[in-house]
Amino acid sequence: MVDSHRRNLLRGTALISSGLIAGCMGSGQNGDGEGSNSGGWVQDTPQEEADKLVISNLNQISGDPEIQGHYDAFEEETGITPEAFEIAEADTLSRVRTLLQSQEDTPDVFDLIDSWAYSLGTQGYFEKVDQHITTTDAWSDMAIEACTWPLDLPSFSEFPYEEGLYATPHYTKGWGLYANKNVLEEAGLARDFRPETFQELFDALDQVQEVTENAIVFPFSVGSEGRETVHNLVQRAGGHLYDDDNNPDFMNDGFVNALDFLLTLVEEGYAPQGVTSLSEGNVAPQVFEEDAAFMLAGLTHMFAYEPDSDDQPEDLVTFNLAPTPEGAGDTPSGDAFLVTHNVSAFSKHKKAATQFQNIVTSRERQKAELLIAGNLPIRSDVFEMDEVQEEVPYPDVLAEFIDKQGKFIYPNQSEIQQVMYSAMTEAFADGLSAEETAQNIQSQAEDI
Repeated sequence: MVDSHRRNLLRGTALISSGLIAGCMGSGQNGDGEGSNSGGWVQDTPQEEADKLVISNLNQISGDPEIQGHYDAFEEETGITPEAFEIAEADTLSRVRTLLQSQEDTPDVFDLIDSWAYSLGTQGYFEKVDQHITTTDAWSDMAIEACTWPLDLPSFSEFPYEEGLYATPHYTKGWGLYANKNVLEEAGLARDFRPETFQELFDALDQVQEVTENAIVFPFSVGSEGRETVHNLVQRAGGHLYDDDNNPDFMNDGFVNALDFLLTLVEEGYAPQGVTSLSEGNVAPQVFEEDAAFMLAGLTHMFAYEPDSDDQPEDLVTFNLAPTPEGAGDTPSGDAFLVTHNVSAFSKHKKAATQFQNIVTSRERQKAELLIAGNLPIRSDVFEMDEVQEEVPYPDVLAEFIDKQGKFIYPNQSEIQQVMYSAMTEAFADGLSAEETAQNIQSQAEDI
């Protein structure tokens, strides 16, 4: 059964949690005895037979049932005891950098947001693991590309090792368009109406305005969801952030079309101005449940609307991939936010570490990510499983999202994200056009 209590804890949050994986299968691996290094590791750290594996854990929730499930599965298969090394999310980047710069041999495995892994990985702190990972055939293309280094970024220009996998994906996140079936029906639309283009959605918003003051909401004031909203819409519109030479390029049609769509929602009164304020934007999901027709938001809200209680006895919500501009073509389903596991170059238990990675990326453990934690897996074959078909809403939509998901990987990521978010907040407040906003972002990005 789905753990609804767990989902209630996760609902509406940008929770980053993990336990890591480790381990390797096949021949030629190290661990033949103390001091041996026959596994083809890029960092010649003497290896020992592991009796425990130390795994860093974001947000200090190693007791989380999904993470504990990874740990239990690892210990059952290997006989090695996993040990959580808890690090608060706010301290992660500085704390992990200090540990690696000091060449500490523990933690053996680090649980990291992708951008942190890239920042630390450019200095050669993590091991190449593809020779030991057995699950990659089932990963999404996005996951493989995001974990294959060196990346085509200036920061990787002096990457010290050969190309390969230097991370394994733990989970990703999804994003799309929710629709309130009762409001749609009251406005004269089909209960299963799912707009595929910006114009189809605008037409529907005109229609639902006759029955609700909140035609569409989106939690833009929550910084993480606001940034994800922009990234995902740009992906859906076929836009980009940097050109092929890694120069800022925010004036392309896809980027401008995505901003224009989002700004129009507020300028034309389809979305209440409050979605961009801290007071009202934080409660966008509650507004949607009460009387809004549509909501643009992440999948963290998905399980909130299941017809599984007396309070919600019927199927009230549809979920679909977000719309695209007319003529956008076959664009990605959205932009990936990836959490990864990385093996320390200084670990003495690299074989055990890659065994853990294989277990976490297995079909069964990725199913647990979805059913227990509400996290989106990194392999779409999870949605073919009978239990998932029975328990998870919108399995076909979610499988499509994973198969078509893209990812923006670009220089100065944290700085550029803040520039985009600040510029969009200013545009909402001052009524700026999409072109003016894009030019504002372009100018600031060129100065970084």
